Amino acid sequence: MNRLYHKKVYWHKSFDILAKELFNKNYSLHLFEHLLYSTDKHDMTMRELDRIIDELIDNKRCYFLYEVETQAKDEITKCAIRTSYDLDRDISIVFGISKDGKHIVKTAWLNRKDDRHNTLDKNKYYFPKKVLTNNFEYDII
Repeated sequence: MNRLYHKKVYWHKSFDILAKELFNKNYSLHLFEHLLYSTDKHDMTMRELDRIIDELIDNKRCYFLYEVETQAKDEITKCAIRTSYDLDRDISIVFGISKDGKHIVKTAWLNRKDDRHNTLDKNKYYFPKKVLTNNFEYDII
């Protein structure tokens, strides 16, 4: 069962470590229709996107991980990060795993730095149930 998590809704500390593996390996840029339209619409070049991703992989660029999708408890199949693009804009990049198991970049888009995504639909995201056992509270993920 796939579950989508957002940092503003619910976040488990293991997501930060597990998600990094999605863009810590060889990846391929899949030019999905959405990605092609995003680059055209937001004046982003494929060369610049590729350079940013290489810097992320080499740990030479700071980023903010804000969304993950899991297939099983410890298997992250998609993650979305945000990092600086230029003085006025940030870039969001979605990494994932294709049906044949390859690490891919699913899409990317630019946002103004002052865009704080106030339209977040929290209903799209999973929030675990709490269980109380022996006076300890646990999340059921």
